[in-house]
Amino acid sequence: MWPFGRATVFIRSRFLETDSVGELPVGRRLPLIRHELFHVQQGQEWGFLSYWVKQLSARLRHLSISARESSVEAPAYEAQHTAHAALDETGIPR
Repeated sequence: MWPFGRATVFIRSRFLETDSVGELPVGRRLPLIRHELFHVQQGQEWGFLSYWVKQLSARLRHLSISARESSVEAPAYEAQHTAHAALDETGIPR
């Protein structure tokens, strides 16, 4: 979440690739996208500065870059797990 209402989502590969017809990927990447979009939502609700203060303090408090158990990351991982559970065995949403 950046100032002035703009959000940028970073994915491990650093790029969110589209398929051959320009559509966003579904399937196995969907849970990760849901996790990151949850952070966008947090930033919109809390505001830019508050979001980043909470992110940084969570990492310092947990001495971890992921801080999975923090109040910032735990709900995002829950959203990711919920999205994962909604996929069938082939990675397509049910």
